[in-house]
Amino acid sequence: MKNQFKSGGIKERIYLSKTKTFICIFLFLMVCAKGIGLDSEDYAYYVLTVIAVPVWILHIMSIRWEKKQLLFSLFLFSVALLVTMTTKRTGIILSVMAMIGVKDIDKDIIMRQISKLWICCVCVMLALAVGGIIEDKMAMQSGKVWHGMGYSSGNALHATVVILIILYLYTRKDKVRWSEASFLFALSCVIYKYSTSRSGFIMGSIAILLGCLLKVIVRRKKMTKWLTRLLCMGMTAIVLLSFAVPLFYDGNYWGNNPAGILNRLLTGRIGHAHTVLTSDTVTLFGNSKNLSAFIDNAYVFLLMKYGIIMSAVICIVYVVAIKSMVHRGDVYGVYITFLFVLYGFTEQFFINSFMNYSFIIVGDEIINVVLKRERLQGG
Repeated sequence: MKNQFKSGGIKERIYLSKTKTFICIFLFLMVCAKGIGLDSEDYAYYVLTVIAVPVWILHIMSIRWEKKQLLFSLFLFSVALLVTMTTKRTGIILSVMAMIGVKDIDKDIIMRQISKLWICCVCVMLALAVGGIIEDKMAMQSGKVWHGMGYSSGNALHATVVILIILYLYTRKDKVRWSEASFLFALSCVIYKYSTSRSGFIMGSIAILLGCLLKVIVRRKKMTKWLTRLLCMGMTAIVLLSFAVPLFYDGNYWGNNPAGILNRLLTGRIGHAHTVLTSDTVTLFGNSKNLSAFIDNAYVFLLMKYGIIMSAVICIVYVVAIKSMVHRGDVYGVYITFLFVLYGFTEQFFINSFMNYSFIIVGDEIINVVLKRERLQGG
């Protein structure tokens, strides 16, 4: 689709309201649900999901499908549905629905609207928490107080702000000003005083530093190409280390080996992953039983909870989409995907496309670029 809409312009809003009403309603409901910190077990989240799913079905029925796009979407949805029926968890199928639903959608337009909506959700939640209207959930660990500021925990609070930072930098791309980057870093610092989430603060800082680096080098093709390759290598390393580090962990919390040191830095995350990988059974289509420990690492959780088939399908889809983005020189597509993949090393929300918006980027790349390109080449 030609980029004929100016950011935030009247034509953009008309495009969204008239031609893509159903998918916009679906995304609005689910983005709001996660933007205000609802969990899948919350009744309000259940109600929003019940409203959103029929709207998504109407969207799918209202668009025209080409054969390869339809076959891919049916396959992906069928696997996700089977896994959902096995695990009794809806996160993965909602993520797949978002990936499929972006067919013929201009991703830049939809990502700008998601970014604005996410900012509104965060601002409302912080205002309500500061005003004492909603509870500021607090917890104490190692002498530090974690404030949720309306969210379930300090980690959830900072993760929500990091997502805001990533979305904002992605939608602004090389137009982001140094003053904007400085404000985002200051915001992350202020939030850290309340959340005390080291992983959130580090991720926010990496997102801002990478965004500033891209602003400087984006017009230098050679440097951009090398950076893109490094990001791709980084994503591969992150997924491999997610399994290698826990398996090498010897269970000694105070050990001075690399796995032990990393485990302490990540407040026991490596130890939890080690417990699950060595105690629970790997299945083809997931399982409905609780894992033997809470897992923060998204990739270990994906494999152990949703099974080999779903994990393999998501990996293949991501690899194909990233290769296509690299081929087209879409460095910002690789940038946002890398950030969410990196965050998945310490946070489980990678599985949910309404917190991990690289699902939408990847879905768009496969359905609207890869499969269309194959049709043109074959035709």
